[in-house]
Amino acid sequence: MTDLAILTELRLQRRMLLAIMSNQGVEMSELENLQAAEASLSTAVSSLATEQATFLADIAARLAAAGADPAAVQAVADDISAQVAKLNDLAAAQVAADPGPAPAPAPPAA
Repeated sequence: MTDLAILTELRLQRRMLLAIMSNQGVEMSELENLQAAEASLSTAVSSLATEQATFLADIAARLAAAGADPAAVQAVADDISAQVAKLNDLAAAQVAADPGPAPAPAPPAA
């Protein structure tokens, strides 16, 4: 191979490496965005569960203070809890159905 051919090949390989590095940067950025979204979702779900428990306790206390029938109060609380459980089951099913991230592509042959 001539010096010019070697230099041309090295330049081509350099461009290919720069393209690969650029793509990896984009993929890492996308991964970081997905991780941040997942963390935000997890926080929102935890917050919602806490708010739901507080809401139910508050409603039960207000109804009891108003002289409502304790059995009726419990029936309403049980109904709300059942509806929340359905939502939790749907969310769990969505997570279970998620296949997760695709495997990393094999590195190019040298």
